[in-house]
Amino acid sequence: MGDRDSTREDQLIEGIEASPKQKPRFRATQEPALPKGVSRRQALALATCISTQASQPSLGLELGALAQLLEDQFDRTTAKTAFDYGVASGDPLEHAVIIWTCVSGQPQRDSIEIGWEFASDPEFRQIVASGRAIAQAQSTYTVHIDVTNLESSRWYWYRFNIPIDQQSSIKLNRVSDRAAQDLFVSRVGKTRTAPSKGAVESLRLGLGSCQHWEWGYFGAWDKLRQMKPDLVFFAGDYIYESAAPLAVRRHQGGVPITLDEFRQRYKQYRLDPSLQAMHADAPWVIIWDDHELINDYAGVHPPKAESDFLRRREYAYQAWSEFMPIRQPKALQVARRIIWGKVADILLLDTRQHKDLQACAEPGGARRIALSKDCGDRYKPNRSMLGKAQELWAQQQFRQMAEQSSQWPVIAQTTLMSPALDGHGKAARYWSDGWDGYPFARSRLLSNAVLAGLGHLLVIGGDVHTAIRSEERRVGKECRSRWAPYH
Repeated sequence: MGDRDSTREDQLIEGIEASPKQKPRFRATQEPALPKGVSRRQALALATCISTQASQPSLGLELGALAQLLEDQFDRTTAKTAFDYGVASGDPLEHAVIIWTCVSGQPQRDSIEIGWEFASDPEFRQIVASGRAIAQAQSTYTVHIDVTNLESSRWYWYRFNIPIDQQSSIKLNRVSDRAAQDLFVSRVGKTRTAPSKGAVESLRLGLGSCQHWEWGYFGAWDKLRQMKPDLVFFAGDYIYESAAPLAVRRHQGGVPITLDEFRQRYKQYRLDPSLQAMHADAPWVIIWDDHELINDYAGVHPPKAESDFLRRREYAYQAWSEFMPIRQPKALQVARRIIWGKVADILLLDTRQHKDLQACAEPGGARRIALSKDCGDRYKPNRSMLGKAQELWAQQQFRQMAEQSSQWPVIAQTTLMSPALDGHGKAARYWSDGWDGYPFARSRLLSNAVLAGLGHLLVIGGDVHTAIRSEERRVGKECRSRWAPYH
């Protein structure tokens, strides 16, 4: 979604449990200690520049110089180990789960064989599956392993390694205190399988979205880890495409255009220790939104004229699929379904790849994302947020979800589903990039869920940089909405 009134791009992490009794709270954890070579005086000078920049534009030069100093000290672009980008898991099924890693360093071959182990205990005394996989240059040495034939509803541990006969193929640029052999073994990851379809088992679900490297550290992940979630849903904007000259942390390079530039952005994010630790602690299910490519694009339409947009979109999608712990379909299909026993049935939707152009396009293709007045184009009935094929697929899934009759049928998507209202129940403005810009599509989706037999439905999303709870009730043929900030 487009930038809101606030220029602050905050990470939104919210804990969700099936039980309504607990309302989690989050506080920022402390930032990493200053690296060697940066004095407390230098750090304070940088903080002073940041706090006074708005009123003293002339300090831009000093700020830039000090930011560059800290950036150089925090630089981790050269590899310390063969697995600097950590490990991850995702898309858990009853008897299977995906595990992921990416070989770091400077591989000297187009393909490198790596080993993996999957165990029922953290000490790896009982290895239940193992093997070797090929990390290839054409996929920037990322690896996705679909580990199958597992027991349902249990935790497992996994790790990767570079076999001795392959280690000479990877050049590591920094000397480490760790033993040489340890440099070629990944950290240990923890993951789990879903419960069997008839099992009644609680689900602790973490929700995250909109993590912007430039605007701060990802300390909320540390807090979520303390809550020990069974599963993490990420609602999009895993990376940001911006390249701000003045920021808490700066993106490497400019705005990504090429495949290698998108890959580099993901690699930079994966070096964040809090994000990396959360990936290693629980399986994730992930969808994308717009910042994985460019703010407020709609399907095949860029926010402003761009001659090679479709090629850039292809690069962004490829990099996303390489770095996310997802099953690798033949075609990029973000929409899918995760069943968690008898407790939750989660339908993940793609609200970005197939959507129609936003309402009220201006001459030259620019869109007014925040409409202060209503717009007639919003009410064209054939306009879609999901695309016709995905709408039909969702309708079929709703019928299956009704047959599954889980306690919590869930739609997991990217943004605010309910109408954005003011304190008097009126629409003060319309976000034409979100569901407010596609009211007939929203009505079709929710009506199809009701007609399929889903009497209640939980919808979760991200995007709006604040926590909101809302309630939709059908009164006759009319849907009435009420919502408020989440406290």
